[in-house]
Amino acid sequence: MPFDPVKDFDPVMVEGVAPYMLAVNPAVPAKNLHELVALANASPGKFNDASAGNGTVNHLLGRPMSW
Repeated sequence: MPFDPVKDFDPVMVEGVAPYMLAVNPAVPAKNLHELVALANASPGKFNDASAGNGTVNHLLGRPMSW
């Protein structure tokens, strides 16, 4: 190729935005994310999470919680 695709191009726009949502069962006593993280950290092994697969953004977003 007569050009370097990394050095010869500049970004000009955002291609897309992907919002993420956290859904929690209403029976869980946490009312916000801070309370949910504290609850999960106080109860190791009690909570589960799901993602689209290892290394995906939603998988990585769930990793700071130690459940």
